[in-house]
Amino acid sequence: MQLLTALLALSALLATALCQSVNTSQEYNLKTCLKPNQPGKQRFDNLYLYAYHTGAGENDAVFDAALTNSSAKGFLAPVTNSTVPNNNFQQFDLGTQPYPWTMSKFLLLTRRCFC
Repeated sequence: MQLLTALLALSALLATALCQSVNTSQEYNLKTCLKPNQPGKQRFDNLYLYAYHTGAGENDAVFDAALTNSSAKGFLAPVTNSTVPNNNFQQFDLGTQPYPWTMSKFLLLTRRCFC
């Protein structure tokens, strides 16, 4: 029984250590840019992405003109087990290491741990 407990503790420790290796070496800030010929929409141009906490494990995407340290820092993370070369997906570093956040199709930022 003690061996099983020790193995479970070791596997949890190993999973935590693996989660901490988030690649943010080429991070950037997402900024809105209007398409040409968009009259009356200038207020939506040059806005930076921020995450607004809405619940347990969820954030909504919001935009602001000011670039501060709390803006969402994005980076591309490789997709594992993919046959497509250079297949990446969008992740964000919101200061909740070791867990990055990913963008879903609903523009809702959700916390993910890829261990």
